[in-house]
Amino acid sequence: MTDIKKRLGTLFKVVGIILTLVGGYVVFVIWVAIQWTGPYAFQINLVILFSVILAIGINILVVGIILRHLARQIFLKKLDSMSQSDLAKMFDCPSSGNKGAVHLIKLVKDQILVKQSCPTLHPYGWNSKVRHLGIPLRLKDQCVPYFRDAVFRCFKCGQEATVDHVKFSGPWTLIKLSCPTHGNKLPTHKIWSTIYSDISNGVDATP
Repeated sequence: MTDIKKRLGTLFKVVGIILTLVGGYVVFVIWVAIQWTGPYAFQINLVILFSVILAIGINILVVGIILRHLARQIFLKKLDSMSQSDLAKMFDCPSSGNKGAVHLIKLVKDQILVKQSCPTLHPYGWNSKVRHLGIPLRLKDQCVPYFRDAVFRCFKCGQEATVDHVKFSGPWTLIKLSCPTHGNKLPTHKIWSTIYSDISNGVDATP
C-alpha cells in the first residue's frame, strides 16, 4: 500500500506540475495579449479554460505531495517497528527476493539515503532498476551489518565481490570492486565516509 501511495503521489506531482506550468503560461501569454489588443471573447474563454486547468494542476500537485508525505510517514512507522529480520529483508529485491548491490549511501540531515541495484530483470519501480531508500539516521547502527553485506556486491549480478581500489574524495569513499564473474569493470560505489568507516572492517584505502 505504501508503494502504491508513493507511485500515485509521484504521478500526481508530475501531472500537476505539467498542468500548472501549461495553464499558468497560457494564461499569462493571453493576458499580455489582451493588454495590447483588447479583450476578445475567444481570449476571455481561453483565459477561463486555462485558469481552470491551472487550478486543477495545482490541486493535483497538492494531492501528489500529500500522498508522498503519507507514504513516507507510513514507511517510517514501519521502520520503527521492524525486527532485525525485517531490516535484513529490506535490502532484498521486493520483486525477485535477490540481494542487489548498494552503490550509494549518503547522509542528509536526519536520513541515510541509499541507492541499490536489482541484479535481475525485476524493476523496483515502473521504469527503473535502482531502488531509492530513505532510512532514519537513528537506525544507522542497526543497519551497519546490512550495509556491509550489500555494499560489497557486484552491481551487475549481486554476488559478493572483493575490494579492488578505494579512494577518498571529500565526504565520499569511492570503491571499485572486483567480481568473480564480471571482473573490475564495474560502476564506482559512492559511500559516505562515516558509513564506510563502520562497514569497511579495516580495508585500507589505495591513494
